[in-house]
Amino acid sequence: MFKVVIAGRPNVGKSSLFNALAGVRTAIVDPTSGVTRDRISTVVDFGEGEYELTDTGGIGVVDVRELKDEVERQILMALEQADLILFMVDALDGLVAADREIAKQLRKYGRPIYLLANKVDNDKARTNLLDFNKLGFGEAHSMTLKQRRGIRSLRDRIARDIPNGKSKKIEPAVKVAFMGRRNVGKSSLINALANEERVIVSEHAGTTRDAVDVEFTRGEEKFIAIDTAGLRKKGKYDTQIDFYSTVRSNNSINNCDVVILVLDATEGMGRVDKRIADAILESYKPCVIVVNKWDLAEGRTTPEIYEEYLTKILPGFSYVPLVFASAETGFCVWQTVRVARDLLEQTRQRISTSYLNNKVMKVIKERSPGAPFGKVPKIYYATQTDSTPPTIVLSVNNEKLFADNYKRYLINALREELPYKEVPIKLIFKERGRGEK
Repeated sequence: MFKVVIAGRPNVGKSSLFNALAGVRTAIVDPTSGVTRDRISTVVDFGEGEYELTDTGGIGVVDVRELKDEVERQILMALEQADLILFMVDALDGLVAADREIAKQLRKYGRPIYLLANKVDNDKARTNLLDFNKLGFGEAHSMTLKQRRGIRSLRDRIARDIPNGKSKKIEPAVKVAFMGRRNVGKSSLINALANEERVIVSEHAGTTRDAVDVEFTRGEEKFIAIDTAGLRKKGKYDTQIDFYSTVRSNNSINNCDVVILVLDATEGMGRVDKRIADAILESYKPCVIVVNKWDLAEGRTTPEIYEEYLTKILPGFSYVPLVFASAETGFCVWQTVRVARDLLEQTRQRISTSYLNNKVMKVIKERSPGAPFGKVPKIYYATQTDSTPPTIVLSVNNEKLFADNYKRYLINALREELPYKEVPIKLIFKERGRGEK
């Protein structure tokens, strides 16, 4: 796939451009220098084809967490793989020494380079445009991202310059979101899957701020792993960026196909782990629980003991598959995404109405709802109205007659009878109107 990489010094508008071209708010935009640390990628569809767009950290950034070397290594790796580089400068600041140095670095890659001048919204900025000709990339493409000026012409230019055959659309990938609290090893697992240092791994808790998309393949299978910011307790946000990182992580649950909840085998579950688990349950997304750092826990516990512990802590996850893995050694790392793929196939299945009704009648026969309020609850028929998640609508006489524990029984019993053994089932009770047959 054709790869387009955005580069430039900090705070010139790279993440704003990424969001504008991608058509979604993916990268965090904040005036703080060094907000973008990892390579953030997405696939941009332009109608006739698609390309991979990557946002990078600011070149020359001095990071508050002392991650300068890691950030710059990510930038260099992105540039080495680029087919086209979008070099951004700030027209309000004018040409500065850092722009000259970056231009010198970018020339070494021998890639086509578009020079983009952002913030061209006053006479001073327009006057400064002439100075950028000294960089040797021709006339700068004038933009004002806040007013969304210059975006459409840039989109058209990129699409026009992509060689035939390099923008061909490919089959959708399985999108897997890695969720978990800080420092459980989400980024390490993704780097092991991608077989390269695709996201920054650091001893500093909270290194990942954006939800980072990492594409990798296994044979003919394509996956996109979403590395999310590690979540922390509410009320403990260091900055506004931490807050938006949390929002972005929660949005990743809605945007993925399968959630991988990463736990630390060396530590017990805390309130943050449970809060993440509750959000996953509410989303009705298929989920894999990955117990990372299992190499450090062997000899102190067993899979059977840990599974029993999780069942007590997370009773709503009794059907969710467990994978014991180690990002450090590579143990069972690929099994995490294989299980995720299997869950997605499971949740996409559709069943016939007659088959479903036979199974519903069977579980009712095995355990009657009784008559808790003097009236007998009745289920007339069932239909599957959707998949992802499998959604079953029960036509009933009165939903209030069905106790919560009986509703839980129905879901668990139907999961055993239907081809949805390891995925959530959404059960909807619909009262039949008078005269309805």
